[in-house]
Amino acid sequence: LTEPWEMRLILAGKAGEGKSATGNTLLGECVFESKLSSQPVTVSCASAQGHWDGEDFTVVDTADIFNPGGASSEVRQEIIRCIRLSSPGPHALLLVTQLGPFTQEKAKAAERLQDIFGADVFRHTIIIFTRAEELGERSLHDYVSCTHNKALRELIERCGNSAQTPAQQKKTFLMSQRASLCLQQCPYSCVQTLGTPPGVHTHRRDPKPQV
Repeated sequence: LTEPWEMRLILAGKAGEGKSATGNTLLGECVFESKLSSQPVTVSCASAQGHWDGEDFTVVDTADIFNPGGASSEVRQEIIRCIRLSSPGPHALLLVTQLGPFTQEKAKAAERLQDIFGADVFRHTIIIFTRAEELGERSLHDYVSCTHNKALRELIERCGNSAQTPAQQKKTFLMSQRASLCLQQCPYSCVQTLGTPPGVHTHRRDPKPQV
């Protein structure tokens, strides 16, 4: 008999980009608070469990830990909390960003992933574009292919050209070939600059057990 297996996903990105709403889309219910606000709505990292097509999964919603200037003790504690909630490590990070200008602030927030999770984090990252209704008749593929923003193009390439919308994420990610490939090639420990927090055990990722 094999032990129950559960995928762990971390929602990453700058505050206000739609991380909590993306998590709710994945879960199929409103678990994480999500609303328009001039201030970050999610003040502490939280997790929730979901089930999709025979697979269990955990989604970790994050507080404002990807602010490039974030180095306070509160931010550090939230990073540790994020790591604990995804212990023994995430299978993938979902970098959530709104369609529209990919600003320098957004680019710096993306780079913050490396500071927290390590140099090879983008091998395990999928970009999620929110506000997909603004695409109109265009496809996401056309939008990404035609962007003149060098920083965005390079980020997408570093993530293995993995870019989706929340709706696509709900329909395809958990059972897609891309997910299977990610899991098989994911010997990933998510503790980088902080060292291992007390009570958190990290190890190389085991591939999904074969039934």
